[in-house]
Amino acid sequence: MKLYGIEQTDVELTISHPEQSLLDRDNFIATRGFENKYSGYPLKAVYCRIDNDILVVTVYPLKKKREES
Repeated sequence: MKLYGIEQTDVELTISHPEQSLLDRDNFIATRGFENKYSGYPLKAVYCRIDNDILVVTVYPLKKKREES
């Protein structure tokens, strides 16, 4: 997170309120865009659930900007 300047609250929002999410094997993948942050790129968070806990595997800005509607 430090490399890209990603804030913990943004990771939490991406996981709890994603714009898109899917399950890949045992990992969940969530994406969410943030206005005026991360050079306009949405965040991608890969995480898994262990009992009642969430373990974040990785989080980073995607290389493609989200499309405007």
